[in-house]
Amino acid sequence: MVRSRSYIATPPGATIKEQLNDRGMSQREFAARMDMSEKHISRLIDGNVQLTPEVAVRLEVVLGVPAKFWNNLEAIYREKLVKVEAENAMEEDEILAKQLPYREMAKFVEKSSFSEFSVRSFAKQQGIAPGIVVGRLQNEGFIKHSMMNDLKEHYEIAI
Repeated sequence: MVRSRSYIATPPGATIKEQLNDRGMSQREFAARMDMSEKHISRLIDGNVQLTPEVAVRLEVVLGVPAKFWNNLEAIYREKLVKVEAENAMEEDEILAKQLPYREMAKFVEKSSFSEFSVRSFAKQQGIAPGIVVGRLQNEGFIKHSMMNDLKEHYEIAI
């Protein structure tokens, strides 16, 4: 299951797992009936592999639930995954934007020659890492993507 603020993407495997629990069937037995490896079944249940139309037909034969149901679950899951990822990316962008307000960045761009010193000074005034300023300058085309990369550090943003 993958989440964002507005969406939850639940893989079809969650429903498969419920079906197995309701039937008292182990994943090992299920894998044998599906003629698939236990590893693949585990990855399917976890949502790490796509539920293909061929697998949907096998599920219909083994569990008695129509293939169309499984195909629809997979389509809904994939659509929600895209929405979750997009929304989470927007939240990351919002966090970065809040770290570097537009007005201050515009003033900096107007008066600066974009030296390492000016970038470091501006970043210090804003209370942010110089790499954030460099990345913004690069992405907005003010400096080349090959410039000042030594000021960048990689950060993980927890949401």
